[in-house]
Amino acid sequence: MATTAFLSVSAFGYSDTFRRMVARKDATTALGRDLMREVGRIMVNHLRMHAPSQTGIFKSGIYYATYERPEGYSARFYVRGEHAFVLPFLLHGTSPHEIPTGGRAAQIAKGYPLRFFWEKGPTGAHIYFYWKVNHPGTNPSPFVSMAETTARPEIREKLRQVVKLAWL
Repeated sequence: MATTAFLSVSAFGYSDTFRRMVARKDATTALGRDLMREVGRIMVNHLRMHAPSQTGIFKSGIYYATYERPEGYSARFYVRGEHAFVLPFLLHGTSPHEIPTGGRAAQIAKGYPLRFFWEKGPTGAHIYFYWKVNHPGTNPSPFVSMAETTARPEIREKLRQVVKLAWL
């Protein structure tokens, strides 16, 4: 005698569960986007706080942009404006070099020698004129790592708030 067994599985409420999952995904996506924008604002404030500044022009050019990627959102930080060119020198420092490159010929082409106030100059403190100078180089500025360190607790707190909301 042959027996036939049937197995039946029924799922109730699937469409309702699916709808709630989609709603939660939309809500968490919005929360992630808002969190990344808030992290960008926090980090820009800290970068500006720690960036070297004599005139404030470099600091005022620091900004962020957020990007949506398949794995989530990200923020990148940039510098714009007339002093943006100093960013690589601040991040990596410079080795000793001649200013201007090309020396006297480059300055003659521009129509002037270098002019600057030198407090400990060879004949005392006054304005000196040179066709070229040998710059001793600069050390890298740790302003980015300092900004990351001081912003970390604030960013963690924002993340904690978003994670609590995402699980509700």
